[in-house]
Amino acid sequence: MLAIGRPDFMKTTASEHEKSRVVAVVLNWNRFEETKECVWSLLKTTYTSLEVLIVDNGSTDGSAEKLRETFRQLILLERATNGGYAAGNNTGIRYALEHEADYVLILNNDTTVEPNFLQPMVDAAEADPAIGIVTCKAYLQSNPTQVYGTGGRVSLLLCSGVPLKRGLVDRECEIEYTSGCILLVRRRVFEEIGLFDERFFMYFEDVEFSLRANKRFRLFYTPQGVIYHKSGAGDSWIRYTPTYLYYSARNRFLAFRHMPFPFKVYLFIYSALNGIGKTAAILWSGISHSSTHDVATRIKALWNGFLDGIAGRSGKVETIGG
Repeated sequence: MLAIGRPDFMKTTASEHEKSRVVAVVLNWNRFEETKECVWSLLKTTYTSLEVLIVDNGSTDGSAEKLRETFRQLILLERATNGGYAAGNNTGIRYALEHEADYVLILNNDTTVEPNFLQPMVDAAEADPAIGIVTCKAYLQSNPTQVYGTGGRVSLLLCSGVPLKRGLVDRECEIEYTSGCILLVRRRVFEEIGLFDERFFMYFEDVEFSLRANKRFRLFYTPQGVIYHKSGAGDSWIRYTPTYLYYSARNRFLAFRHMPFPFKVYLFIYSALNGIGKTAAILWSGISHSSTHDVATRIKALWNGFLDGIAGRSGKVETIGG
């Protein structure tokens, strides 16, 4: 791994000494433009003790080199391989903890932030030492009036994390689940419960992390901080990708692997029905929007994920379907 940037990354001035030190970890993989916009917005924030750390997750399109040239004043950690969301962010988290960060801010690179988004999040955490993770309000970039869920509860009925109800998104409240889109994590959380589980690669690692964190810490949501998030790969039937379908199917089993046996039976039934529903949706959308090969690839990825989830296996690239 190669670290590039100024060696005094974590040093602050005397006037900033009283503020808690926050390190933002921004993970890039072949998305220079998105990451650039995210980092630029972070550099405009009003929180003076914020340091920005970029982790490149084994990009193959030259985006790491572009980021190095664009942000010469920042640390850039380069991974040799793509370890997915979990391993990629863990690289940044470890670096931040080794350099005495008080909080680590995990932020998706397909987001931009309001200049004053961070102070309310830190204030919420500082108000109660029992609060381990704080998240904030997010809007969709494509529709700035539509709220994107960053926190909520863990639904055993739906076997997933679900967002806050409409009436709660405008007020501060305690939550059970924080989305991987944005979360401010007290360093003690990582020290006591560990980092993201790298077996997940991507999707559902935030649910599992929230379940672990809930055993020792409070999780909190504040609407006072605002960011904007680009919609993802699974926001509509047409946009379901093989990667999304594989990992979302497989990792649901992984996230709830410690639950009692009766729930695991329910999880199997729910996941099977969910797979059938998504298969029907893919077939329906494929009639007018996809080729026969694309439909077959996505359905194969979905059910390979289901089978690997039951067996506790890790998939391969050819299994995932690209």
